Amino acid sequence: PQGAIHTGSRLTHFECPSGTEEILPGYEGTPFKANVGFGADWLPFDPNGEHVCIDLKAIAKTKDEENISFGYLGIIKMVPSVKKLFSMDPEAKTLPFGCAST
Repeated sequence: PQGAIHTGSRLTHFECPSGTEEILPGYEGTPFKANVGFGADWLPFDPNGEHVCIDLKAIAKTKDEENISFGYLGIIKMVPSVKKLFSMDPEAKTLPFGCAST
């Protein structure tokens, strides 16, 4: 055995399914609804495996045919339940609130 071959960071890409972005009643802001045509997450993992940055980018279209490009950045703490999700563990469950901050 040679041991670890790659010791740097790792980049993972997930394409997001289409859907709807909407500001719901009770939240501040102008009422808003748009259909997401494309979205994706780029996830560079820290070399030590303790954190992953999330860089989401998406494109949506309003009912008035206006195109919107949006995204966000955040950091995910790699707690055991999150590690199960990213390793495709069959025991993975919905993530607990608070593991990611944007």
